[in-house]
Amino acid sequence: MCKKFVRDNPSSKITKNNVAALASNAYVKALSNSNLKVSFQKAGIYPLDRTAVPVDNFKPSEPYVGLDPTPVPAADQSDVDSYFKAAESVIDKKKQYNKTSINKTLSSVVSGKEITRSDICQEIVSKAQSQPAPKKRKNNSNLKVCKRSVSSQKHKQSCCYPIPEPVPGPSTINLNLQSDSHSDDSDSDIADEDKCCVCKQFQPEKLKNCVSLVFTKWAQCDFNGCKHWTHLEYCCKQRVIRRNDIFICPCHGQSSTEE
Repeated sequence: MCKKFVRDNPSSKITKNNVAALASNAYVKALSNSNLKVSFQKAGIYPLDRTAVPVDNFKPSEPYVGLDPTPVPAADQSDVDSYFKAAESVIDKKKQYNKTSINKTLSSVVSGKEITRSDICQEIVSKAQSQPAPKKRKNNSNLKVCKRSVSSQKHKQSCCYPIPEPVPGPSTINLNLQSDSHSDDSDSDIADEDKCCVCKQFQPEKLKNCVSLVFTKWAQCDFNGCKHWTHLEYCCKQRVIRRNDIFICPCHGQSSTEE
């Protein structure tokens, strides 16, 4: 039915709205009178035909019955009364054992009963007399007080720490001084030929407090016999020296020229 519907209606699809109608049509056609009659005839139900279904098909459903049942020995067929008598004796012994094993306390004697009754009062008195007297405990209060006093003294001694004096914390001023001294030491270790001829330092003055990585550009003087090194951009006007440029340091008071 679904294939026929798709062939007849190629532009539509089977959805939840039309699936019930398609299924009901197929169900009604399957349960028609002709189909039911044919199925009854094939099964041999009407008209009755016992040979319509082979007998071998019903073999798995038949119960298996042994031809020679095993005989039960006479020893196993014991007397039922003797068996139950033995079981009753065991049950009685268990009841007696459970009664003797229960240790009756005062609450078990009093619970659910009137205390003002004479028999209950006698049971209470007998139960109190049968119980042993409680043992006297040693008076450990003095020992506990001594232990507490000793522990409190130790705690006081341990708590008496000397008060530390205030210590000045690190400041940026000290860090700057240390960095300056370090830079001075490093500059003193460098030869004069490797220092700038203007600021007389290896690192420009503007980059002393710089925390980032900066590449400093240098240029060597081309004056006759000078060979001085100078920081570009910081100690002179030139920012870049290109190929074939002539650089003259500020010591000579001349401007650089380009070829």
